[in-house]
Amino acid sequence: MNNRDRDKAAGQAAALWKSGNPVGRILATIILLFLGPLGWLAIVVMWGIHFLDKKN
Repeated sequence: MNNRDRDKAAGQAAALWKSGNPVGRILATIILLFLGPLGWLAIVVMWGIHFLDKKN
């Protein structure tokens, strides 16, 4: 996977995440799993923000 494909996948994951749909969030997580350590960090950050917002 080259950088262009990674950028495209990350953009698609971000769009799915922002949709607010629970299925979209799960699909975004699955996409980011394949991007390696940076994708994994993005998963932790996005879910952390989600649960902090949900708690408030």
